[in-house]
Amino acid sequence: MNKNLIKVLLIEDNQDDFVMIYDLLSQVESPKILLDWENTYETGLTVMKKINMIFVCLTIIWEKQKD
Repeated sequence: MNKNLIKVLLIEDNQDDFVMIYDLLSQVESPKILLDWENTYETGLTVMKKINMIFVCLTIIWEKQKD
């Protein structure tokens, strides 16, 4: 395991939010952060099952309130 690398999976349905988080995390110099993005829970879970080296998983999906 590379101690100078943190792999992050972001599950976020809004691409603008992904870009904002990417820009924020890209400012971190050490350790290096590798950010992957999926826009649904389903695809995010599929990625997590296939790749066993995800260290952090962020989910930021808001459910719309029903009136």
